Amino acid sequence: MPHKLYSLFLFLLLAQFCGAQNLVPNPSFEDTVSCPTGGGQVWKAEHWYVAEKTPDYFNECCTNQAFAVPNSSVFGNRYAATGFAFSGFYGYSTVDTFYREKIGVQLSNDLSIGTKYFVSFKLTTTTWDAFSGASNKVGVLFSTQKYTPAHPSLTKDYCQMWVDSIITDTVNWVQVTGSFIADSAYSFITIGNFFTNAHTDTIRFWEPPTNTSYYLQSYYFIDDVCVSTDSTFCATWTNIQAQVADGDVIKAYPNPAGVKLTVDNIPYDCHEIQIFNVEGKLMQSISVYRNTKLAIDISLLPLGIYSLIIKTEKSIQAKRFVKANY
Repeated sequence: MPHKLYSLFLFLLLAQFCGAQNLVPNPSFEDTVSCPTGGGQVWKAEHWYVAEKTPDYFNECCTNQAFAVPNSSVFGNRYAATGFAFSGFYGYSTVDTFYREKIGVQLSNDLSIGTKYFVSFKLTTTTWDAFSGASNKVGVLFSTQKYTPAHPSLTKDYCQMWVDSIITDTVNWVQVTGSFIADSAYSFITIGNFFTNAHTDTIRFWEPPTNTSYYLQSYYFIDDVCVSTDSTFCATWTNIQAQVADGDVIKAYPNPAGVKLTVDNIPYDCHEIQIFNVEGKLMQSISVYRNTKLAIDISLLPLGIYSLIIKTEKSIQAKRFVKANY
């Protein structure tokens, strides 16, 4: 699975820095069953499933440009908050009062009754194409049963934790936090908007042309989902992930690469760069001494997807690249 290595590094870092646990498996959608090839495929993110309608899965490995990262031909351009992937769903639509898309996952452990849990996730939105507005009430429903399109959760103006503000940021990821006390041994979470249109606030980004059938619709991307008994854990966890993910700091090009891979913006205190294959096997280890730019010979690597791990004294950062036949 393409992103198992990345999740392994996250796990090891979190074990080192934090004693708490995130009960959400594959919280950043990095581990894949297979790369998405179209819409409605959140089930291709390991552990996640479709809870209602057709929520989407965005990944750098997607060959369908509409669901590619970071440049989507339909939803606009954005990097993942962490890593290479995220999910997306309709939060609101005037197509009908109850049109919602929702994603779900089974927690790694059942919740303990009477225990306080802290919840967080990151959202950003888009004004692309038919998405003319933004809405509030994206939230998390805890349940003892698994909801599916055949047996969806009810849109009845309730879930345990939701966003009251309307998130309008189309560039940055906005972290949402909340908490609740478990009144049942919940095993599943479902994420979406559980409130009817009458109880959901909206704004318009732009006015549709006159004499057209544009609906007022909002679409949200989600990443870094966390459920923990520790109030500080989710914030610490996402900060560590940001360190590992690197964002735009480390550059690796060309990508795909054939014979040489250039790594640029290497931190001054970097001592080692490692290359792992998708099975987690170490393929190359390169010693680095005060080099901020390095050309790595990858001519002997088999074709495929690799993770580039940049180690410094204080952090581990990661980049993914593809070895191609040219």
